[in-house]
Amino acid sequence: MKSVILAAHLSPKGEELLLNCFGVEYMSICSNLLTLEWLHSQKVIGNLQKAFDVKL
Repeated sequence: MKSVILAAHLSPKGEELLLNCFGVEYMSICSNLLTLEWLHSQKVIGNLQKAFDVKL
C-alpha cells in the first residue's frame, strides 16, 4: 500500500481496503489528497510562498 500511495494512485483493491477499514469519507479524502489538486489552491500557494519562499 505504501508504494501505491507514493505513486499517487489507489488501485480498486486499495480503495476497497480503505473503504472496509475506515469508511467512505476516509477513502474519499485519501483519493482527493492523492490527486494533488489541493496543492494549487490559493491558500496553499500563499502559505508555501510565505513560509518556504516556494513559488508554484
